[in-house]
Amino acid sequence: MKKCVLIVEDDPDIADLIKLQLLDLNCDADIALIERVLDNLLGNAFNHTKSADIITINVKKQDVKKQDVKKQSTAIQIQVQDTGCGISKKDLPKVFDRFYQAENKHRKGRHAGLGLAIVKRILELHDCRIDVISKVGKGSQFRFSLLLEKL
Repeated sequence: MKKCVLIVEDDPDIADLIKLQLLDLNCDADIALIERVLDNLLGNAFNHTKSADIITINVKKQDVKKQDVKKQSTAIQIQVQDTGCGISKKDLPKVFDRFYQAENKHRKGRHAGLGLAIVKRILELHDCRIDVISKVGKGSQFRFSLLLEKL
């Protein structure tokens, strides 16, 4: 059985946000689309790991500076990480391309190669980008941030 862990940074603001009790910050995002992003990232993590591997979801608050605005903003960073097979350096630049499928002996079932392309497009619609860090045999980490606004 795979182990999936949710880590929420030890910060009262983010803990309240996760509990939906933080009333002075707002995330302008389509919840159904962000749910699709998380579903695709977690689905990939489960499909590319073995039974002893660990999948971690890390949520934390971060301060960011938007390039087109000189003021500091606050964001929530979401990271999905696994200890699975990882992605090779040659495949990393292509993982967000439509229909691209890297060679992977751990993959289960048939897939169209659209999941990460959909993730990237949804996050682009939210003015976000997604970053990936991966090492073959060590696992992968996908990370994106959603801006929070004061109400």
